[in-house]
Amino acid sequence: MATDVVPQTNVERWLDLEKERRSLEARLKSIVSTQEHLRRSVLERWSIDGIRAEQVGAVTIHLRRALYPKIANPPALVAALQEAGLSDLLTVDPKPFSAYVTACDEEGRPLPDSIAAQLDAPYERFALVVKLK
Repeated sequence: MATDVVPQTNVERWLDLEKERRSLEARLKSIVSTQEHLRRSVLERWSIDGIRAEQVGAVTIHLRRALYPKIANPPALVAALQEAGLSDLLTVDPKPFSAYVTACDEEGRPLPDSIAAQLDAPYERFALVVKLK
């Protein structure tokens, strides 16, 4: 004897998906929290041991460092960047300027005096970076 399968209504399907979404969001929140705790632990160990990359199986995890300059005098900095021929760094997005400051620091090149005079001490941000296939 065949049993009749009652098709699920759109409302029931929506409710099932809503429950699944909330469950996944809760799981993701837990994963993100655990991963952040581990990230801090790894960065602390790498800082102490002077590590910039680590191989885990076939994957390499890299340390990415970025400096975020604190601008003391924005109009004077704009003028200094233009004077130094770096007007391409004048964007609404601060990333190009931060990348320039980071590159100068990593390469041991001092910032032009006219630019450095417009900045307060930068703050650093470190991230673990991995490319997964």
